[in-house]
Amino acid sequence: MGTRNSRNERKPRNSQGGRTGVRPQRATEAERVARIDVVFGLLVSGSRRAEICQFASNTWGIDDRQVDRYIAEATALIKQEAAKAREELFAEHLAFRRHVRKHALSEQDWRAALAAAADEAKLLGLYPSEKHELTGAGGGAIEIEDLDAIRKLRWERAAHALAATQEDAQPKEESNA
Repeated sequence: MGTRNSRNERKPRNSQGGRTGVRPQRATEAERVARIDVVFGLLVSGSRRAEICQFASNTWGIDDRQVDRYIAEATALIKQEAAKAREELFAEHLAFRRHVRKHALSEQDWRAALAAAADEAKLLGLYPSEKHELTGAGGGAIEIEDLDAIRKLRWERAAHALAATQEDAQPKEESNA
């Protein structure tokens, strides 16, 4: 009888009775949610993808593709939290302005009431957006003396930066002195 080739050799079994090198069992829904919560915490605390992948591989025995799916779900949760926080913050600011206006009216402080009402209207976007124009000396037009010279200078700078980048990318010869 001949020897078995590597494809036909039996793989050893792991402690759960499964074969090593075989895909691990799928996580339950509860485990998946818990893992996403952990990844959420890691992202919020500033962990990089590589650190999260290493942690997940060591802790849960999963590959980078699965970690990327967890990161995507955790990122979606972060965006939902941020949107909620923005809505709550907006409501808080709106309520504060209404409180200030009410208090000012009860004190007959017309100037403060009007300022609070104007600020509330601005917060709600009731005024047209403000336009900002850039002007040159004395309020006149901005003069560009030589647009072609400016373009030429930009191209020269870009070419110089590209050449420097290419020089850095090339292997350097070592001198044996």
